[in-house]
Amino acid sequence: MVVSLIYYLLFAYAVGWLTAVFFDQVVLKQAYDEGKNVSTTHVWVIQGTNTPVHSATDREVHEHIHGRGSWERLQEQGFVTAKRGGGILPALFVGLVAFHPGLRWWMAIPGALLVLGLYLGWNHDAVLQRPKPPQSPFELPEGVRKFAENPVGEILTFLYFYVPAPIAIVSYLVALSQNRAPGEWFMVASALLLMLPIMALLSLPFLLVDALLNLPKKAQERRRKAFKESPVGKLVWRTTLSTSADEAFRELVAGGYLVPGAVLDGASLSERDLRGKDLSSISLNEGFLSNSHLENANLEQAHLHKAWLTEAHLSGANLSRADLREAHFSEADLSGADLRRADLRKADLWKANLTGARLDGANLSEASLWETRLDGASLKGTNLRKARVWGVKLDPPALSQARLDKKTRAALSH
Repeated sequence: MVVSLIYYLLFAYAVGWLTAVFFDQVVLKQAYDEGKNVSTTHVWVIQGTNTPVHSATDREVHEHIHGRGSWERLQEQGFVTAKRGGGILPALFVGLVAFHPGLRWWMAIPGALLVLGLYLGWNHDAVLQRPKPPQSPFELPEGVRKFAENPVGEILTFLYFYVPAPIAIVSYLVALSQNRAPGEWFMVASALLLMLPIMALLSLPFLLVDALLNLPKKAQERRRKAFKESPVGKLVWRTTLSTSADEAFRELVAGGYLVPGAVLDGASLSERDLRGKDLSSISLNEGFLSNSHLENANLEQAHLHKAWLTEAHLSGANLSRADLREAHFSEADLSGADLRRADLRKADLWKANLTGARLDGANLSEASLWETRLDGASLKGTNLRKARVWGVKLDPPALSQARLDKKTRAALSH
């Protein structure tokens, strides 16, 4: 009896696995438009002027007109029934199997719950791009995710997610119809499907140790005051709108506040002269450096996540290993800049000048490269997969050095 229950639950697990993967990767995500395509009718401009800041996406345009969250509501209308009830039919199927003469009817309850649990676990809010929590032990390790991005990894990943589950399901049903125990094919397929939860369970002790070791660091981060509440923030906030703002800024720099590693998140340092300054490891997340002069400045390992650097002058600047995710570089001058191993994922580089820039090992995945100048840029090992490219010219030697997907390669080859 116990053995029959184990076989039945493995069968239910395979059905839940296949249902979850199919709905997540085929039904829901293929039907959902993320709205990341660049709008052909709208661009973002500085309020009250016609000065463009960066390109707008279809989603941004729709939500600007119809309100926040309207794009998600629009997309959800097309598959709300499938999203809410996608796991019910497979759960009923598993439940009906439990009424086979060789099984017990009460097995239907744990089997159906297992199918529904797997479906909800894979698909809950994932299709609507909800903010995700920090990496959990149930997600694939970073090394495995990177392997899955290359062509060989994509094939093996597809085979792993879609082949073992049908083998386990068919093997179990055939064995059940013949009134015998499932054979080797069923056991091998089930073992493959159980690899992920087993890996997750094995990683839990290590994650616990890591969390304990990081407790002092997290406690220190909680004690950090918001920028506006710090002495530097109060000074900047007090003088930003005053007539002596430039003089106050010079005092701020002379006073040693703008030192390497300074935390200035959210600060506005636009239209400032920072030529040749050592700003390494500075934190200016969601801050402003628009139209600032940063020629030959040292911004190595700087934290500029979602920062605004539109029309900034960064020729010859050192931005190696900097965090530039979702940063705005529209019409910025980055000629000759050092961007080696910089993180530029989803960055906006509309009409930016990257002539002669060093981008070796940089990550520009999903970055927006509209009419971006890359003449003479070094792209050895640069990740340009899923980048949105238009009007960019790239020499064949440079093209061969970068890491590209088929769509990006085609766009850069024209």
